[in-house]
Amino acid sequence: MRNDPLKRGGKRVDDRKVLRGIIPVMQKGQRWVDAPAADGPHTTLYNRCRRW
Repeated sequence: MRNDPLKRGGKRVDDRKVLRGIIPVMQKGQRWVDAPAADGPHTTLYNRCRRW
């Protein structure tokens, strides 16, 4: 049985939603925890921002 790294975790959050959450955090200098929950979990926002 092969471990597929893309099969881990839940469904991937849409990139557009993530960007919509990252931009205000970067502009206002607020904490990741204070990002809108509608744009995805704050850990996802932080991790995607760090990767980009």
